[in-house]
Amino acid sequence: MFQEFRKSIQLILYERVTSPLSGAFIFSWFVWNWRIPYLLLFDNAPLPFSEKLNYVELKYLNPYFNFIYPILSALFLTTIYPFATTGILNIWLRFRVWQNTIKNKIEKNQLLTLEQSIQLRSELASQREQIAKLISSKDEEIRALVTQRDSVIDENNKLKQGPNVTSQAVVPQAFDSSRIRDAAIDQNRSAVLADLTTLAQKAQRYYFAPTVLTGGGNSFVGLTADAAGLGLLASTAFTDNASGTYTIKTAGTATTVVLHGVGKTALNDGTFPTYDMTVTADTFVATKIN
Repeated sequence: MFQEFRKSIQLILYERVTSPLSGAFIFSWFVWNWRIPYLLLFDNAPLPFSEKLNYVELKYLNPYFNFIYPILSALFLTTIYPFATTGILNIWLRFRVWQNTIKNKIEKNQLLTLEQSIQLRSELASQREQIAKLISSKDEEIRALVTQRDSVIDENNKLKQGPNVTSQAVVPQAFDSSRIRDAAIDQNRSAVLADLTTLAQKAQRYYFAPTVLTGGGNSFVGLTADAAGLGLLASTAFTDNASGTYTIKTAGTATTVVLHGVGKTALNDGTFPTYDMTVTADTFVATKIN
């Protein structure tokens, strides 16, 4: 029981000492009455402790200095002082923002040196050359894919027309319509993937192109999931062609964009070939949905 009582007392004292008001009062009391502990504990005068105590009682025991002034100081430190410091901090931060704004304006209007101008022009020329090479290589890939797509469409149209009959007399063969349909579906899938690949490469071109050239500046954010975002990659003649219809499924972020393609050759269940294409700066991966 004594242990519990001692723990309770210790807990009460700890709460009192750690209280902001109590701590501020103790600090304020020592500021106003520092002479009392100094004379009683640290003064080396050859006097008995009782005489020191009488001297302190006579000279320094005062209700104003011992209680009223310390409690007023504690109230100031715990109420007014925090508001004052917060206000000063707010003013200081606003001044720093204003200072940075003026600095940025001055630096923006400051003319470049000859060496800086030459270096900047060299860097811009190098970037333009890299972008031109990248665009040229992507254009070649796109042309190859378009040729492949057109070939697939031609074969698909031939298959839809059915087997050709030559003018020479031949022995009739059994006509398997299901095989023709499966071949048409497979070729439509290939055409959809080819178109999605073309759009993915266009999205990568957009990613690497700087913003001054209506590019993303190392970001896909501008490729929004609507007609405006899709229009940055291709015209409606491409995004809704004989092979399929294409959209941006998930708007571009700093690192990825997801394209969506739906074919136009119906499957056996009445649905259509569907694919998603996840595009990053370096890769694009197709995912079969249907």
